[in-house]
Amino acid sequence: MNIAEILELNERAKEDGKNFPRTRQLFSRIQSEVGRHFIGIVGPRGVGKTVMLKQLAQSQSNSFYLSADAAPGADIFQTARTLSEQYKVSILLIDEIHFCKTYAKDLKKREQAGRP
Repeated sequence: MNIAEILELNERAKEDGKNFPRTRQLFSRIQSEVGRHFIGIVGPRGVGKTVMLKQLAQSQSNSFYLSADAAPGADIFQTARTLSEQYKVSILLIDEIHFCKTYAKDLKKREQAGRP
């Protein structure tokens, strides 16, 4: 995991989120959720999932946008831990998670550890 590269991609994603002022109803529902849990967004290509994640990243100061296709070999659990501990990220928005071969195992590790 190259942290400098994903930090830069996060900043670019947040800037890109500003280019889409209109939001969908789901955006406000997700934004209003609180607590320690996962939210999954599924849908066909081109419906706006990536745009919504970038908008969420831009609107929440403690959030981080990570496109898993930019770091396909990364351990999501370790990445989340690093971002939380070193950068005070409490909302991790993962796009294209299917590019991480071990995402199910990584998410289960998080659940078993009981960490945000």
